[in-house]
Amino acid sequence: MLLFGHLLRHNLPTSAYDCCSLYLRSEDHLVLEARAEVLQKLSRYEEAHRDAELVTRLRPLWPKGYYRKGVILSSLGQYEEALLSFSVCAALENNADRVKNDFVKTLQKFLSPSKVVTSKRTPLAPWWLNNYNSQESTQKCGEDEIIDIFNKTAISNFPSFENKKLQLLLEKIFQEVERIKKGGICGHAPILVCDRVDPEDFECVLCCRTLWKPVTTPCGHTYCSLCLDRCLDYSPNCPLCMTSLSQYLCTSEKLVTEFLITALNTTLPEEYTSRLNSHLLETVCNGSIVRCDVDEGTVPVFVCTTGFPAVSCPLFVFEPRYRLMIRRAVESNGGRFGIAACVQQINGIKRYAEYGTLLQIKDWVLMNDGCSILSTVGMRRFKVMSRDERDGYDTSQVQYIVDDPIPQQSLQGNAKNIFGYL
Repeated sequence: MLLFGHLLRHNLPTSAYDCCSLYLRSEDHLVLEARAEVLQKLSRYEEAHRDAELVTRLRPLWPKGYYRKGVILSSLGQYEEALLSFSVCAALENNADRVKNDFVKTLQKFLSPSKVVTSKRTPLAPWWLNNYNSQESTQKCGEDEIIDIFNKTAISNFPSFENKKLQLLLEKIFQEVERIKKGGICGHAPILVCDRVDPEDFECVLCCRTLWKPVTTPCGHTYCSLCLDRCLDYSPNCPLCMTSLSQYLCTSEKLVTEFLITALNTTLPEEYTSRLNSHLLETVCNGSIVRCDVDEGTVPVFVCTTGFPAVSCPLFVFEPRYRLMIRRAVESNGGRFGIAACVQQINGIKRYAEYGTLLQIKDWVLMNDGCSILSTVGMRRFKVMSRDERDGYDTSQVQYIVDDPIPQQSLQGNAKNIFGYL
């Protein structure tokens, strides 16, 4: 592109065209825009217009593409469409001064097609080559500024013009600008070449698989949400740049990066579906929902103390294995897990009691260092039938205990005794 600019500055458009064709790729908007400029200087306006149209399709939010399109349309005599392109350029760039000169000259031709009006102003270079250091030039212009330009420049130079024609043009311009503001994009949808998408660009650097529920950290790195949580269980810093992620740790709901999910669904649908299936399989392997309305089941066990049904049990969770267990309990186990007292330690391995209690999480407070405070309440007691381990924490196949009901007479007698003590 440096060679192209050198050839164009020395008035060698044919050589510049050959230079563009040498580096041209169908989706390279920079080379396409440069070739459109060369074709315009060679008076090959139709070909230049095709390149400019393709540029606006490839980069629908690039103001320079609309500027080039407007200049070419003006050369073709399509003044109304040229004014529309200049207006879109001004709206995207948010600075009408940068296209004002070309806009006014095209507006003069549009209002007076029967005679050519020569502007007394010195022709300006394209806006992207100028340095706008003055305070006036750097002011941001909106629709009111565009109207003011019409009143002070174009209309004042033409004492007689077709009011209806100008009114229709203004309405069309503002409709187009408003559509850009509301829709977020303008023109046609960009061209997507799926064959050129590299699946490795969408891989998590931690698990080396396609991103699943991608989250982007404040430092700009993207990981699978589950992979990042596992890393943060051991260190509160970004795995790549070691930036502190304390604010991220204290957020229970991690916002996924919607753009990446859309990009994966659009460009790599097969890989993303395969990743979804593997995630569902892993979720099943990590444990099904813990139910308390059955006689037995598999329960993750928090080895700590003794819990009791209907009694609150606050817990402080700081060990990495239990952080993982609590996250899984919240996400897939209905917020339930078991608790049992540590009764002995053999060869550095803690053994827990034969009986425990199923807890229900009522509140979960995350702290900046990744630790958490749980508010739980006991639900049912259980007996441990077999013991196992998953990812560092204990699991048990349990049989729930059904307590014998207390006779009504005993309840009344105990109540009287309690009141008697009071």
